[in-house]
Amino acid sequence: MSRTTLTKQQNNRIEKLASPDNFTVIIKADKKLLKQLSPEEIARLDKKFLLVENMAAELAARMVKGTIKYSHDDNTLHEWYNYMMDDALDTINYLALMKIEVNKIPLSIIDKLSKK
Repeated sequence: MSRTTLTKQQNNRIEKLASPDNFTVIIKADKKLLKQLSPEEIARLDKKFLLVENMAAELAARMVKGTIKYSHDDNTLHEWYNYMMDDALDTINYLALMKIEVNKIPLSIIDKLSKK
């Protein structure tokens, strides 16, 4: 799979523009749904929505990055598959490296963190 070499100008634009801070994502539950949930459930759901809002802003920022980085979006299925597999393998590597780091943390600390 070919890699795109970025110009200094592209790197500068990506650094400036491809930031989740450039997006506002708000998820609001329908009133009909909220009426069927307890206050405790709503509080828990709000925290989960915040996670999704942050992930959506990250996704949008990465779309900006890809728009600047690549000149087109009409790759073949084979090309998209190769990109996906490359990213998936990187993700597996990141997870393995994270596991190594997590294993360095004493279990007592992990237990304390998970109870918060």
